Amino acid sequence: MKRIVIACDGTWNRLDAAFPTNVAKLARAVLPVGPGGVSQITCHLDGVGSGRGTGYLAQGVDRVLGGTLGLGLMTTLEEAYRFLVLTYAPGDEIHLLGFSRGAFMARSLAGLLRTSGILERRNAPAIPDAIGLYRRRMAIGGADGQAAMAFRARLSAHVTTSPREADRRVASGLTPGVPLAIAYLGVWDTVGALGIPSHFTLAARLNRGLAFHDTSLSRLVRAARHAVAIDERRRTFPPTLWANIRALNLGAGRLAYAQRWFPGDHASVGGGGPVTELSDDALVWIAEGAAAAGLALDQAALTDWRQARNPFGPLRARPRPSILGRLLALDTHDRTGPSRLAELAEAAVRRWHADPGYRPGSLRRLLPALTRGR
Repeated sequence: MKRIVIACDGTWNRLDAAFPTNVAKLARAVLPVGPGGVSQITCHLDGVGSGRGTGYLAQGVDRVLGGTLGLGLMTTLEEAYRFLVLTYAPGDEIHLLGFSRGAFMARSLAGLLRTSGILERRNAPAIPDAIGLYRRRMAIGGADGQAAMAFRARLSAHVTTSPREADRRVASGLTPGVPLAIAYLGVWDTVGALGIPSHFTLAARLNRGLAFHDTSLSRLVRAARHAVAIDERRRTFPPTLWANIRALNLGAGRLAYAQRWFPGDHASVGGGGPVTELSDDALVWIAEGAAAAGLALDQAALTDWRQARNPFGPLRARPRPSILGRLLALDTHDRTGPSRLAELAEAAVRRWHADPGYRPGSLRRLLPALTRGR
């Protein structure tokens, strides 16, 4: 058994950035070998718009189109899936991490695994077919439909995605395979229903083309955490939230799934700026969830993050936003925030009580509960 970590970075973000995101920090903190000699393999994928391609022109086009319109999402998804196909063996643990559009990709990868399974290595040439099945899954009865199950039985026979699928294979005289599971899914501020700013002219067409992505949370994922930004107000960064946390926790019989709102804007939760006092708090929370799920991490790095976090740090991770950042900030509104106090991170509660000037509109639904708690 080994642990496989797929870390999908955010828009314009790279592993070698001067100000790494929480995805990059956590990926670098994964130990190569865990307790008991368990191997841990990490695959970090740079974010869309990070300047892929050869030559200045290609890299410039990628930064503009990838960063603004999210072009390259499918390339990232296929890269991540290909890595799993070539690396995974039955019984391995899978851990997925992501920030921003990278969070969208990590969650979509979980959806792809739910639909197409993980192809056996000898079937790697069929990766485009697995992606194609995922694209049209709703037209063929979904991940539990006969077409998807037949595909997995033929090309991903070494694993099953549910007890129901295992039973059907046994009833058909087939080997059920090993149960496939994602040990942990940790994401920071998943943005956009489809990861694409809605007010761009081409957005509607691009959104329709990407509507097949499945970013919902299923029982294929054994544990998950989502850190969401309270103070992000740009309309181009609407959060894609999980709506079934309570139901999954009831089914699991434990608090395995959580979605918490943290103070700060997008980068103050997911990192990537020079100011990290708030993002380090969200980093620690996601990292502790990963450790609880079995991932062995550099304890010195965890100690550094714990000591550096500060719930009263600046709400903006980048004091001097770029020209594009300033343009995007012209169209703002408050996010629809949490409805239950339990969804609020401790840092947010502390800040609200200690600072009378901290009254974000996204917390308006919690005003009565917060006031009673004073």
